[in-house]
Amino acid sequence: MDNIRCPNIISFYGACTETGKYGLVMEYMSLGSLYKLLHEDNLVLTWPERLSIAFQTSNGINYLHQLPEPLLHRDIKSLNFLIERAYEGYTVKVCDFGLARTRNETTRQSKSDSTLTCTLPWTAPEILRLERHTDKSDIYSLGVVFWELATYEIPYYEYPDDVIRASVLAGDRLKIPESTPSVFRELIKKCWAQNPNDRPNSSDLVEIIEKPIQVRVIPKIPVNARWTQNGVTVAGGNEKSNAINRLWSPEGLFIDDDQTMIIADSSNHRIIQWKMDDTSGKIVAGGHCNGNQLHQLYYPTDVLTDKETDSIIICDWGNGRVVRWSCRSGTTQGEILVDNIKCWGLAIDDQRYLYVSDTSKHEVRRYRIGDKNGTLVAGGNGQGDGLNQLNWPTYLFVDQQQTIYVSDNNNHRVMKWNEGAKEGIVVAGGQGKGNALTQLSYPRGLFVDMLGTLYVADSWNHRVIRWPKGATQGTVILGGNGEGRGPNQFNSLRGLSFDRHGNLYIVEFGNHRVQRFSIE
Repeated sequence: MDNIRCPNIISFYGACTETGKYGLVMEYMSLGSLYKLLHEDNLVLTWPERLSIAFQTSNGINYLHQLPEPLLHRDIKSLNFLIERAYEGYTVKVCDFGLARTRNETTRQSKSDSTLTCTLPWTAPEILRLERHTDKSDIYSLGVVFWELATYEIPYYEYPDDVIRASVLAGDRLKIPESTPSVFRELIKKCWAQNPNDRPNSSDLVEIIEKPIQVRVIPKIPVNARWTQNGVTVAGGNEKSNAINRLWSPEGLFIDDDQTMIIADSSNHRIIQWKMDDTSGKIVAGGHCNGNQLHQLYYPTDVLTDKETDSIIICDWGNGRVVRWSCRSGTTQGEILVDNIKCWGLAIDDQRYLYVSDTSKHEVRRYRIGDKNGTLVAGGNGQGDGLNQLNWPTYLFVDQQQTIYVSDNNNHRVMKWNEGAKEGIVVAGGQGKGNALTQLSYPRGLFVDMLGTLYVADSWNHRVIRWPKGATQGTVILGGNGEGRGPNQFNSLRGLSFDRHGNLYIVEFGNHRVQRFSIE
């Protein structure tokens, strides 16, 4: 152990060998085990955090498996991964090598002297048959740990041992939630394949998890957070123009993981990418005047990125279609995903379902990418102000439970629609158009953080308002100083988003700019 040096393996410092006082001196991890974190502390982890933990567990096991004399852990479970806070997220380290053996040692082991030494819920079927432990047996156990990350549940909790054995030997597996990102869900299934030869090896796991998986980074923003009141213009500004360093009536905004902005530059009929601290942007879609050809856009209103296909998805509102443009070099035109729809807002969930608002039918539909018809998930009962109706729905937000938040623009409210609900719930506004703290005036961009706090671009009130979960009124956090071009003023807000650090970005239709407000 003292020769092992890996950021995801617990460090060994020494041992006490005094008779009756045997002990090991090892690295201290203040949060305890992954088991404790998931099943006792009830800590809510974002999907990026969960995937980071999965990557680190895989990296630690891969290090052991890739040693000159490969080491098999033989007792992988969430109790044997220790956790510590890091600057962003968590650090994970493999511990408890009491049952670890080199691959050569397990190869020499005969079936007659095999005994079941693993912890049953994490044990591979071949071990239950008292067969030799291999690196693929470790992978099976790691798959169960991944399942814990996806569900927050204890595997086979309160199942009798004989039922667990029978289930695993029969090839039955624990249910993986539909909300699990598709790539991670398939990885879990591969890890606990019945035939060990069908399981990936540890280096495969590291490579797969290290690749971008379509998950959104939703920052954890303190409930009493404050932002600088004077914004910094990070895109556009000054006068409207079609120059590469200007915007013209921008609408939607998407912030990538590296703080790169993707902006729907609507009246320029283009999508522009603007890297942080750059003085000009780069056209990544459209920009050939308004038109309905595949190389053109007509007043795009919203945009997002799809990491899995390395592309951007665009609401091409003027053309009544949703289009996708590849981010690969040499792309000159898009492809139509959905047509005959007056789409305004877009959202994508962790399963890669696409949500689109329709300002003509006053509804929101959910699409599996490639599906042309979609499923109605909000509104769809005509234009109106009933709880089952919408009136010109614009921007959308979908949380990790597939709850949909809709800016119900002409009803001056934000609606929340739980999955499968026939009616929505008013979570902000809904008291008529006005500037009281209980009211909104043509709400546009919106965002919901991990605490359920709602942030709304209150467009015609020229302010950003924060609405805590369950509150009956909001609090102005930015603007509210009248229409204007000052650094603490707005002119017709549109898109709103946060980066992973909690900095707030606002699109201003009237000032042709994007402003960033740093979290204090």
